[in-house]
Amino acid sequence: MNRGGIETWLMQVLRRQDPARVTFELLLFTPEGGAYDPELRALGITVRRCPSPRRVGAFLGCLWRTLRAGHYDVVHSHVHHFSGVILFVAWLAGVRGRVAHSHLNTEGPDRASGAPRRLYLRAMKAAIARASSEGLAVSDQAAGALFGPRWHTQEQWRVLPLGLDPAPYTRPTDHAALRASLGLAPEALVLGHIGWFRPAKNHPFLLRVFAEVLARRPEARLLLIGEGEQQAEVQALAGELGVLDAVVFAGPRDDVPALLQVMDVFVFPSHIEGLGLALIEAQMAGLPCVTADHLPPEAWLPGASVTALPLAAGAAAWAQAILEVAGQPAQFPAPHPYDLTHSLPLLLERYEHYRR
Repeated sequence: MNRGGIETWLMQVLRRQDPARVTFELLLFTPEGGAYDPELRALGITVRRCPSPRRVGAFLGCLWRTLRAGHYDVVHSHVHHFSGVILFVAWLAGVRGRVAHSHLNTEGPDRASGAPRRLYLRAMKAAIARASSEGLAVSDQAAGALFGPRWHTQEQWRVLPLGLDPAPYTRPTDHAALRASLGLAPEALVLGHIGWFRPAKNHPFLLRVFAEVLARRPEARLLLIGEGEQQAEVQALAGELGVLDAVVFAGPRDDVPALLQVMDVFVFPSHIEGLGLALIEAQMAGLPCVTADHLPPEAWLPGASVTALPLAAGAAAWAQAILEVAGQPAQFPAPHPYDLTHSLPLLLERYEHYRR
């Protein structure tokens, strides 16, 4: 299993598992060799694998056999629209608890889809409504995207906070050594971002914002954590904008909480997010954050430093907002529902509802 927002949350849940209360198993559609695989083995988590869903017959056969043989109380699916298939098979296999979890707000892209895609989406949403015992979402926007605009009028659907353990984000870190390992000078103004190199994350706009900041603060640097299919395009654009030498492409990392502590400002200009778990991580680290104002407000933690701007304001306005908050002392959030000690019991209660 590789790193990502859902995977980050799931690993934190698994690290706190209580086998006497709930036993977790994972069913993955990816080959072995993911970044989290060694830790999953160390935690004693059973990992089962099925072929890619592109191999329809082999995939469905594997899924059916796995669910029938496992005698599971709950199947918890995190694959958005495709949860319709997963949960329909779980229903056929006699699984009592069939949970669809929406982590994305895809309403805009869904509306812009062509006719074949819209037909698929309609079928998947109908399957989820019919085959799921309940649906969870990370935000109101994510709930509406998968469960429909009237989701809040039906008891089947609910929002459940994705909690994280706050301790790693405030753990003392050797800032100077970590900055040096990344090629960042002690005096550098470090802007940071975490996310896959995909269109939704809006890296081109982020680079244009950084170019504006660099023009005013030559010591500025941009630290990008993540990987993805658009990374080469983003690197090429950084070269065209003349900022490539000031951008650090750190790749996927297993020390994100420590890396957040070497940043000065976290910048989050996504087009769409189901919640924005990286934004929550940045606030837990006490960072001032500049984010797009259309993203789910549930991710703005009380007492944290969050500046929200429309993307339409343009790169110069974003750069100005960043420079205004740069240098702020760490500002940690007040108690909030995204603390794992609050959210994990809520999740386990849902699971135990289906215990045989």
